[in-house]
Amino acid sequence: MNPGGAFLNSSQLFGIATEAQRRAMEASKGNPLDSRSLEPVISITFAAVALECYLSELPSLAASAPDSAISRRLSALLASADRDPLTRRVQLARIAIAGEPFDEGTAPFQDFKRLLEARNAIVHHRSTTFESVEPGVVELNHSKVLTRLPQQCLAPAPPAAIHDWLRIVSTPALADWACISALAMVEGIVNSVPPGEVAGYVVGHLAAWKRWEQWRRRPADWDADQD
Repeated sequence: MNPGGAFLNSSQLFGIATEAQRRAMEASKGNPLDSRSLEPVISITFAAVALECYLSELPSLAASAPDSAISRRLSALLASADRDPLTRRVQLARIAIAGEPFDEGTAPFQDFKRLLEARNAIVHHRSTTFESVEPGVVELNHSKVLTRLPQQCLAPAPPAAIHDWLRIVSTPALADWACISALAMVEGIVNSVPPGEVAGYVVGHLAAWKRWEQWRRRPADWDADQD
């Protein structure tokens, strides 16, 4: 919570993503490509939602230094782009902070964009349509999304010509990638802040994200921190 009394929710939403990934890994009995649980879908969705929430919170975080030029640029740019795609708002935030956008062809922005594509394919899904591309071969309308995701994290497609694409992405491995990608994007934004500029609460809020990641990897630390 910042000095103005605003509650910050993005790290809690990230916690939902990390907890779902942990449950998925437990249910899979250690098999990172097991797709019997749909918990990874929660991870993918909430990792992206947490990033969207973080972007909305960023001007308030930066306002912890009200005289900062970065704080003023962030507020002005993000307010003017409130209805723009999330990818554009991230780039505007980076420009306000560092004077230049992220390289869209490398991490963390590249993985962030793929995470959003996966979330959008899940959340805005209407029906899985397919078309025959040659005798005995069909192409699902989500095939292009699948090809852009890390292949080593996807469940093997079943032998049937037509299959449930959601089960292919619902693996602990892809949930792990989603959590890592979301955290890396927040770290990329925070690490762009020049030394001494609005750093206090921006960096402090990143620590809350990192705690959830720590608890995901070492659940015993959760019990210790609650004592």
